[in-house]
Amino acid sequence: MQSVHSTVRVTKPRPSDTAFLNPPKAEASSVPDLAALQRIARGLARQNGDPALHHGYIALTLREQAAAPDIVNSNQPVYQIVLHGHFTCGACSVPPGAHAPSGTWVTSAIDRETLQGTDFGITATSPSLLTGEPVYRLSF
Repeated sequence: MQSVHSTVRVTKPRPSDTAFLNPPKAEASSVPDLAALQRIARGLARQNGDPALHHGYIALTLREQAAAPDIVNSNQPVYQIVLHGHFTCGACSVPPGAHAPSGTWVTSAIDRETLQGTDFGITATSPSLLTGEPVYRLSF
């Protein structure tokens, strides 16, 4: 009897390099919780030191992708709010003498069912969104 071997190749989803270049404007028809997300984004900008910021992005994704590379304990659908500006974490606790985290990108994952925040980050690099994930421009 002859054995048959097949090759299986696993490919990871590819990050989109163009997700933030020219996404469509967020509308209530594409982002049902738009008004609440605008309030959340406004609060994120203000609480993290960039109150003059009035625009950003919303990605419709899953929690594992939004929190990557961190490991999380659930993978529900989330809105990932993405803001680009100049930020210093206003709510972060740091050891005495240490500086609060700062960067040019803020991300916050918001559970689509409860509208509760699940994850937050400040970084110097743009978040990696997957090719094909819906991304919208957000004004607030």
